[in-house]
Amino acid sequence: RVDRRQRQMCIRDRMPEALGAVLRFGFAQAGFNRICAEVLAGNAASVRVLEKCGFRREGILRRRYRKDECFVDAWLYAVLSAEFSDQSK
Repeated sequence: RVDRRQRQMCIRDRMPEALGAVLRFGFAQAGFNRICAEVLAGNAASVRVLEKCGFRREGILRRRYRKDECFVDAWLYAVLSAEFSDQSK
């Protein structure tokens, strides 16, 4: 039986691989020039995945989302096709 910690480690290891597949499709097949992502400010796990796949933080979207009756910031990340190197093969 897989415990919660093992499951989280498995997901953590596979997310960059899955995102890499999406990026390869987006740039090679769909012909996108730029792919963006928004992440709640302070979400370190999501930031690690994005940065591992070549995304760079471009800005802060102030009070972008409502969470627990408060507005919270989001960080804007993007990767350009010219910058993308498939690090998650």
